[in-house]
Amino acid sequence: MMRRTYLGLDIASDQLTAVAVQRGRPVVRLSGMRREPVLGLVELSGQRPNVTDARRFVEALRRVLEPLAEREERIALSLPDRI
Repeated sequence: MMRRTYLGLDIASDQLTAVAVQRGRPVVRLSGMRREPVLGLVELSGQRPNVTDARRFVEALRRVLEPLAEREERIALSLPDRI
């Protein structure tokens, strides 16, 4: 039986962290985790755009999410408070 994969993404100023879990009864199983450095790509600011280079940021997102996502298109997102 195929179980749904749930994705979580944490965006920090220095890295992206993605996790994939599968829910079952009675346990939740961590099926994968990946990190990708994004030094210089994310700037924490409430007044300026947070992503400094959109193309490189999207490439980093793809590298961190594609190996975990399978067919899942939904993501739970965690952002720093300063954004």
